[in-house]
Amino acid sequence: GQSDVMRSPARFLGAIAGTGGGKTALGPIWLAVQIREQPGQAWLVVAPTYKILSRATIPALLATFSDSDLRGRYMPSRNVYLLPGHGDDDTKNIIYFVSADNPLGLEGGQYAGAWIDEGGQISMRAWVAIQGRLGLHEGRCLITTTPYNLGWLKTQFFDRYRKGDPDYYVRQWDSTANPAYPRDEFERAKRTMGKQRFRMRYCGQFERGVGLVYPDLE
Repeated sequence: GQSDVMRSPARFLGAIAGTGGGKTALGPIWLAVQIREQPGQAWLVVAPTYKILSRATIPALLATFSDSDLRGRYMPSRNVYLLPGHGDDDTKNIIYFVSADNPLGLEGGQYAGAWIDEGGQISMRAWVAIQGRLGLHEGRCLITTTPYNLGWLKTQFFDRYRKGDPDYYVRQWDSTANPAYPRDEFERAKRTMGKQRFRMRYCGQFERGVGLVYPDLE
């Protein structure tokens, strides 16, 4: 699944997979390729909340970049990562980390590309704002996430891909596509969890009715 996403030429990419399936690990690798192909640009990394950003998204990027030619300097006070070659111009060789819990915080600036971690949790308003930040450069965007509901990610992203829109590409896979993920844990969840919730959380599939008292009611 990771390889298919990396090879896709589409502008808007979705890596939608089960928990522990390697989604967040893909984000920094994909972003590194974009940075190497377009040096001297500003980039955007987004997570739904600051807690997710600081606990999972930023550490994944720092770990990936630490032993590469993109090793730079993370400044937590500004929530930015200064790439090699960064000078005084904050529109070049810099990555901005932003949480999407306040969509207004996403306004301003133009970026060559964006990675949205756990994108299924951000609002439609935040997604519209991110697209606006990519407009000038026609920047690409990768969303890595588990599906959480049938909101905009399904109707405005996944469904566009299914209808053949060439700007969109989505790849879905199970948690166990990651060879490090325990098969026993996957089977335990399958045995003890509702079918719809299991397919969303562990198979990366969109399902209707999760959390409803009568999920099959039309």
